[in-house]
Amino acid sequence: MATALIAKPAPPSEPEKQTQKAILKRFVDPVGPYVNYLQERPGLPGHDCAPWLQPTMAGALQMLPAQAYHNCPVSSVTNKFVHCSQNRTRCSVNCVNWTPEGRRCMTGDNIGQITLWNSGDFKLEQMLQAHDKGIRHLTHTHNGTFFFSSDDTGIIRIYNTKLAPL
Repeated sequence: MATALIAKPAPPSEPEKQTQKAILKRFVDPVGPYVNYLQERPGLPGHDCAPWLQPTMAGALQMLPAQAYHNCPVSSVTNKFVHCSQNRTRCSVNCVNWTPEGRRCMTGDNIGQITLWNSGDFKLEQMLQAHDKGIRHLTHTHNGTFFFSSDDTGIIRIYNTKLAPL
């Protein structure tokens, strides 16, 4: 977790104030564990040899993503609540998938919409009415150029990374 100081300009109604007090804003960079995993993966002799997590703050810096811990993937699930974001239309979310680079999160909901979220500030980036029924699964190709969605009726659709259907 990192912090950033954000200074807000003075309001036009109060010109005597130069700037208001700086606000400390905390954010989480989700890419760090994946970079560690890519750096450590060539040195590991097998997939079962991921290092053990140490219960210290220094051990948290060496945490790898869940796919690195085949024997116990739940060990890399955090227990601290970070943020709650709401979609424009309230409905249940059926599936969640991160883009391969880890910068965006995609959700598929019960009314057939795919929503793209920015993981840096948890803001809504784009919405797409992809299906007529609820979306049940979202997945990316290995190289990240396409992703697939499927719904309750069994229809599978293919999209490019800009959410344009093919």
